[in-house]
Amino acid sequence: MGKSTLVANMGIALAESGHRVVLFDADLALANLDVILGLKSDVRVQHTLEGKASLTDAMVEGPAGIKVITGDSGLGKMIRLSRKRLATFLEEQVRDLASSTDFLIFDASAGTDAKVITFARAADEVVLIVTPDPASIVDACATAKVLFRSKPDAKVRVIVNMAESHDQALKVFRAVESAISRFLGKAIYFSGGVAFDPKVSLYNRAKSAVMLSAPTFHVSRDMRKVAGLIAAAPLSSPPQVVKTRRAA
Repeated sequence: MGKSTLVANMGIALAESGHRVVLFDADLALANLDVILGLKSDVRVQHTLEGKASLTDAMVEGPAGIKVITGDSGLGKMIRLSRKRLATFLEEQVRDLASSTDFLIFDASAGTDAKVITFARAADEVVLIVTPDPASIVDACATAKVLFRSKPDAKVRVIVNMAESHDQALKVFRAVESAISRFLGKAIYFSGGVAFDPKVSLYNRAKSAVMLSAPTFHVSRDMRKVAGLIAAAPLSSPPQVVKTRRAA
């Protein structure tokens, strides 16, 4: 399960529990939430950034009642968007959603460039999505270093994706936690693991969320547990703006 697929299914799991969820495709270069969820919208992120529409105008109804703000891929003007303009936009627009949203989830791109960190700074919590691959663990630590340098009071969760077992997920988290505690003196929080399941790709190709199409799959049960941990033990006061970022 890729990062954006995990985000989509996490949003659905939160919505199934009665939460009002908005997914914001924050990958300004390679947006794909609309493809994953089989959605179409004439109003996209770029229209809101250009002042042609509000975030509310840009929302399209997704499965399980989630709202999705979609984006486009490969638009040069989006890639060249300045950090200052993006920060101003988020400050002005996101607060307007507070009364109608419990979880606003930024599905941001990989990397630690200025725009990714701008989304992270705007979020109440940041979720690092890490895999058991050693390179992913190293990348997660590097991301945390950049994040904490920019936002020392950041609240950071870790979800371990494509884990073989709960024990492996916890082991991966402990490796990341130990490095961050030792070298940065910061605390991070474990929000569960999601099993690897090759059958998820079948549902992706059908543009169908595995949470809804295969609710009894192990991966679907894992997503409900992750959503339960995030909803039951918030690190900050609602409404929560959660920024996800893939750690290679």
